[in-house]
Amino acid sequence: MRKIIFLMIFLIAMPILAEDDEMSTKGYLKIGPFITGKGGVNTIDPPQGIKNGFAVVPLPDFGVSTLIPFTPNGQTGALIDLAYSSYAYQLKIYGNEDVNWVERFSYFNIGPSFFFSGFIAGLNLGFPMGGLIGESKNSKEIEINSSDMGMLLEIKLGALLELLNTPAGSLNFTIQGGYVLSGLYKSETVRFNPQPAQLSLGLNFLFNVVNIHNEDY
Repeated sequence: MRKIIFLMIFLIAMPILAEDDEMSTKGYLKIGPFITGKGGVNTIDPPQGIKNGFAVVPLPDFGVSTLIPFTPNGQTGALIDLAYSSYAYQLKIYGNEDVNWVERFSYFNIGPSFFFSGFIAGLNLGFPMGGLIGESKNSKEIEINSSDMGMLLEIKLGALLELLNTPAGSLNFTIQGGYVLSGLYKSETVRFNPQPAQLSLGLNFLFNVVNIHNEDY
């Protein structure tokens, strides 16, 4: 009988102890790598005779995320991303959609965001790194010089969902939607200046670096 009582106490205490251990990592400053797949569509009306289409970016975005908790429970904080990011969309000819092409632009992004209970809202500021235009019936791609591209300003909304929590850090699923407020080309170089909307899905692993709320426990 005494063994059964001890076993019951142990089973009841296990989830409580696990929750306490998980909570003890919430106040940590966290840093780690991320990778995301992305697709997008241009939202600006293209020239006459051309229509917009959806394109998947062939190269995933990747970079480093830093999560700075404002509270011991980690419910609010700041998230800062440093990333190599690409933006793509498809254009195609009305009445002959076999003729289409994808324009892809690459940037080095600095992305500050506000984090609240798993939800993210913020901006990306991008520095041009060049791009490519690929036509469906032509294997040769045309290069877009970074000097012809403008600085990028993007608003983003999304979520950071924890999949696994360990003493070393946490594995998280990310989903994010973004809309580019600025044209991708320098305004003086083109009449049609695309502003894509993007959706990305990915993973990150954030390592526990230092408990910046240790005195609050």
